[in-house]
Amino acid sequence: MNRHVKLRGERHEKDDREKSVDPRFFVLGWDNREKCRLLAEEIHRLLANKQTLDEQSETVAKAIVPIAREARRRRSGSGAHGL
Repeated sequence: MNRHVKLRGERHEKDDREKSVDPRFFVLGWDNREKCRLLAEEIHRLLANKQTLDEQSETVAKAIVPIAREARRRRSGSGAHGL
């Protein structure tokens, strides 16, 4: 796909990045309701992903506590046997 942008009538730039076909980056006329709607959907999706990741992180953090406690207990117990 070739996407060319002409700047000030002096030079052309090729833009093959995917965002050039992403409607969230379009600016057409004065009505940007569709762009705002797409951005709002993206924000909602990202917040939902963040919430899921936060929940997973909390679950992992809670699982680590007893494992770390047991590791410390074993280290302190094994040090006493070596004396």
